[in-house]
Amino acid sequence: MGRIPALILDDGETIVESSTIIDCLDDLAGPERALTPPSGAERRRVLNLLAVASGATDKLVSSLYEHHLRPPEMVHRPWAKMCDRQTVDGFRWLEQQLQGDWFMGNRMTQADLTVAVFWQFGVEKRPNFFARMDCPKLTALSDRLAATEPFQATPQGEGLPKGIALG
Repeated sequence: MGRIPALILDDGETIVESSTIIDCLDDLAGPERALTPPSGAERRRVLNLLAVASGATDKLVSSLYEHHLRPPEMVHRPWAKMCDRQTVDGFRWLEQQLQGDWFMGNRMTQADLTVAVFWQFGVEKRPNFFARMDCPKLTALSDRLAATEPFQATPQGEGLPKGIALG
């Protein structure tokens, strides 16, 4: 399907789509180490943050596709502009939600990891666009997590086309 991300388990099972992968990893980690709370208001908040991050990133990707997969004369500029606006609105909303080191106060959750990865992706693909968004808290979260050993040890974008950039 060409879906990103994909997780290939030791037994060869391949899981696609971020929320399914997250659910699998939380199950493997067990309830004490899971990054998504098991129930209640905390779970709903994390899932809501994830939904906004995913939606904003989907709109970013739609805009990238519009500009890079269509001939320039076929780009539907109103659609691309709407996608850009929704990308900005989503990430700026996330910026407002981050009041400390983590979205949920004193502990890292899946929302922090997902937003950091999606922010890094956006900065890589559209550096000028993301710089104009002016989201210093998301930048700091992303930079802090990118400097950790697990992020450093994780291959990024293997096999993906390079060089898509849109100001």
